[in-house]
Amino acid sequence: MRILVVDDEEPIRDIIAAMLTSDGHYVETAANGDDAFRIYCEHYDQKLPFDFFLTGFALTGMHGIDLIDAILKKNPQQRWGLCTTRRNILFKPFERDELLAFIKQH
Repeated sequence: MRILVVDDEEPIRDIIAAMLTSDGHYVETAANGDDAFRIYCEHYDQKLPFDFFLTGFALTGMHGIDLIDAILKKNPQQRWGLCTTRRNILFKPFERDELLAFIKQH
């Protein structure tokens, strides 16, 4: 697979890229949202789209959520993932008990 990895921490980018490369994937990395979107668009326009992109949440320049939105506007079928160390994320769908526990914890 062709994968774009976006994270503002170089060691994290390098570790993720090494893991994916060792599994046979082609990987490109970006340190911020603006560079990531530029790289994504260049590959997409050259008919060499990424199969998947993994982005951090808090990025310099274009924020991770904004990056996801921008890429999905360009390619609504794009597969993506968000990785973060933040613990205040509630994933949908959730049950009532999960919602209440989440609110109490945060």
